[in-house]
Amino acid sequence: MNPSRAELRQTYKQRRAALSAELRAAAITRIVAHLKSARLLLGKTTIAAFMATDSEVDLSAWIRDRWAGDDRILLPRVADQRAMTFHAYAADTQLTLNRYGIAEPADSTPVAPSEIEAVLVPLVAFDNLGTRLGMGGGYYDRYLPLLNVQTPVIGVAYACQHSEAPLPRDTWDVPLHAVVSENGVLEFGSS
Repeated sequence: MNPSRAELRQTYKQRRAALSAELRAAAITRIVAHLKSARLLLGKTTIAAFMATDSEVDLSAWIRDRWAGDDRILLPRVADQRAMTFHAYAADTQLTLNRYGIAEPADSTPVAPSEIEAVLVPLVAFDNLGTRLGMGGGYYDRYLPLLNVQTPVIGVAYACQHSEAPLPRDTWDVPLHAVVSENGVLEFGSS
C-alpha cells in the first residue's frame, strides 16, 4: 500500500527536522554555493525566493549575496482566499508575520508573474521526476501556472528530502525544472 500525501509529509518533515544544527549549517553553506553557480539562475535578476519556516533551508545568505549584485528578490505574501502574490524584498523592507507565522513583505504592490525570471520554492520532498511535495496548502500549485512557461521553477531542499520512489503527482502539480540540495543541482529534462 502506498503512503498517503499526509504520511509522506510527516516522514519527510521528520527527516528534515532531525538534522542537527551543525549538519544544517554545513548543508546551507553548500546549497548557497550551488545556487550561486546554478545554470538555471545565470543571468536572472528578478527571482522569487522564500523565507524559511519549519526547518526549511534558510536562504538569507544567498539573498544577501544577490542584493550585493543588485538583483531584485521577491518574497511571497499569502491572502485569505488561499492565493499568493510575490513582492519586492530589499534590506529595508518591512516584514510582517502572516497567519502561518512566516515573514512576508508588508503591504506593497505585487510583482506581475510575467516579470519573474526564476522561482525558488520550498518543499517537503522531491523525487527523480521533478515532483514536489509541498506543505499541502496549494499556494504554489495555484501560482506557478501564472508564470511564463520558460520560467525555471527550482526546488530548494536538503538531500534527506529526496524520495527514491516516485511521489504522487496530480494533474495540477507543476513539475520542477531542478532541485538544489547540498549534493548539487539535479535538473529534470522533461519538466
